Amino acid sequence: MYPLPVGDTTRVRYRSFPLVTVLLIVINVLVWFYVNVILNWRTTLLWPGEPYNDGIVARLLFGTVPYAVQTQQGIGALSAITATFMHAPGILHVFGNMVFLWAFGRRIEDACGPVRFLLFYLLTGLIASAASVFIRGGSAVDRFVPGIGASGAIAGVMGAFLVLFPGTIITTVILIGIIPIPIRIPIPALIYLVWWLAQQIVPTLQIVQGSDPGYTTDFVAHLAGFFGGLLIFLFVRKDLLYRYLSGAKL
Repeated sequence: MYPLPVGDTTRVRYRSFPLVTVLLIVINVLVWFYVNVILNWRTTLLWPGEPYNDGIVARLLFGTVPYAVQTQQGIGALSAITATFMHAPGILHVFGNMVFLWAFGRRIEDACGPVRFLLFYLLTGLIASAASVFIRGGSAVDRFVPGIGASGAIAGVMGAFLVLFPGTIITTVILIGIIPIPIRIPIPALIYLVWWLAQQIVPTLQIVQGSDPGYTTDFVAHLAGFFGGLLIFLFVRKDLLYRYLSGAKL
């Protein structure tokens, strides 16, 4: 049972519709559908039995493959951005990431404004991808494996949320049983986000030390993106920054 965050209990201050957050979710879902459904279907239709379908090729080209970045092959460093819009074939990868983006992105977008929020999101995704390439690039196996997913950028949003709104109550949903029964549980943001952060530390240390037991999750990107969230102070609205520094309610 994993508590999924679905939102918080307080109202946003500046606007009600999180345009960029919604657009990011739509783009991620559309890219996932195109790469993992349309391209796979096209390969099966045109080249039956082909082991490397077009979806796999797309993930190799637009994901962050450390060797390709280090040797400036393919699209090179640009993949640090495009990788944040790529996801694994299974729907749970993109679904889980988009749930977290919806839960935490709306409040951070409100704190920054749509344009600055988009820049912040892309920057934390870049930081997460760069850290992953740097660490995984020294591995004989991982340097050929594409890093994909929005989780590094979303981790940055979560880090920003922890800094700005630690006292907020997060509404979470736990799915129990064969037939999912949603049970809503309110959890303080400080507790939820510190608990999430703690789960990233040991796997990241194992990966850094070269004792990775075969993780399929890029914990390095998660941790780097989360701490990249500290850069939120460069993007928030000026009046919000003033209230934060003065200790006023955000």
